[in-house]
Amino acid sequence: MNFPSLTQTCTQAGQSAIQFARRRQALLIALLLLSPLLVEAGRMAWAWWTVNEAARQAIRYAVTQEYDSAYCQSGCKSDSAEEVARLKSITAYAQSEMDTAWDRDQFPAALDVTVCSDHPGYAYDADFHTCLPRENPGQGGDEVLVSITYDYPLGAGWGAGVSALPIQATRRGIVEHFGVARSIDVPADLLMNETSLPSGGERLVVVTGDLGLIVPDVETSLEQVAALAKETGGYVLKSSADNADEWRSAEITIRVPADQFDALLGRVKALGSQVLRENIQGRDVTEEYIDLEGRLKGLQTTLAQLDQLTEKAQTVEEALQVSIERGKVQEQIEQALGRKQYLENQAALATLTVSLSTTPPPPERTPLAWRPSATVENASRFLVALGYFFGDLAIWALIVVLPLALVVWAVVWIVRRIRRKA
Repeated sequence: MNFPSLTQTCTQAGQSAIQFARRRQALLIALLLLSPLLVEAGRMAWAWWTVNEAARQAIRYAVTQEYDSAYCQSGCKSDSAEEVARLKSITAYAQSEMDTAWDRDQFPAALDVTVCSDHPGYAYDADFHTCLPRENPGQGGDEVLVSITYDYPLGAGWGAGVSALPIQATRRGIVEHFGVARSIDVPADLLMNETSLPSGGERLVVVTGDLGLIVPDVETSLEQVAALAKETGGYVLKSSADNADEWRSAEITIRVPADQFDALLGRVKALGSQVLRENIQGRDVTEEYIDLEGRLKGLQTTLAQLDQLTEKAQTVEEALQVSIERGKVQEQIEQALGRKQYLENQAALATLTVSLSTTPPPPERTPLAWRPSATVENASRFLVALGYFFGDLAIWALIVVLPLALVVWAVVWIVRRIRRKA
């Protein structure tokens, strides 16, 4: 029986060690070359998840009809003003959700948020991700969508953001018939004490309120609100009713003495089985009122001086010129007096708008439409952007990674040669 010699055994062991070292070296070089791609793929996956999560949270916010009062300085007394405030709030909410999980300062890129509904007259263009003729947050029962498009900067983490990969997410929902409560707490002393004229340091505050109630019977509740207004010394400013087949609603605006507003508000709320919306606001007009008083004193002094000049006028021309100036001053006095009386009236009588309705029927939910053309287009854009990315990665590998790999290989080879000679 022939046994391998010790020399042959050592030679085979050395060759195996050399082959293992070469394989390990090749594996390390491959990992070094692929590491930028793996890191970039991880960033892309995280960006995709962040965009989809932002769209999901934004649609949850959009269906509630909430809005940030910072975008509604005038109190959103009109539907158009509230619509603008809702659009800005939804966009800001989506952007904040993106910023929570994704550092857009480190990876700056275009972020577009589109809000659209199927309200009559509005349509969403899926090809260009736009709402025609303009963005619309929808009303109760409408289907609303939030579309977020983020141009992910490929290679931005390595300082080579030469191309962008559009990441797009769309979520849909049904707008609630009533928004959640958006109340601004006004202290009782603001409503009852500070609404008188500014004397002795008191403030002049104009109080307005908006209340939404679910009631058993709309017609009966409408009459009760009007009766409460008259009972407290106020009056009905306007009222309207909408008698649909399944859902009845009405709206009434009343004006009552400011010192009775707090008590009246509680009695009106007691008429409903559920409070859907409560918004109380106070606008301080003390500074404007004081300015008007000072302006009136100055104008009255000027008018008295003009009267003296009229008596001293020696020619018809002088008298005519003074008369013209006196007419201008008199007109300014009347305007200031009218504005002063308006502020006094607004502060003396608070305004309350009450929306009454029965329980609304559940909205009809339509199945989501499948748009294969939009999916094909998004997939094509992704494929083209991915090709650009691999092209950029190959250029970086040739210019940066390959020379570094050659330097590392040369150092390892020299070290091994030195060890063998030693």
